Amino acid sequence: MARLLETATAGVVAGRERAEAWRALGDQWLGHGRPEAAMNAYRQGLAAAGLSGAAPLPLVLRPAGP
Repeated sequence: MARLLETATAGVVAGRERAEAWRALGDQWLGHGRPEAAMNAYRQGLAAAGLSGAAPLPLVLRPAGP
């Protein structure tokens, strides 16, 4: 039982961390004048947190280009 609780808790924490990463990415897009990209990132954050019916996409961070 303790192992099951530990596994469930780890999943919640990981989901929250992914949601926070998506939110930060959305904030960056918004700061760069890209509201459409920001909204997509915010939606992914909601999905990662389990607050949306959509399945979250994997978060892939890329270095900023020119």
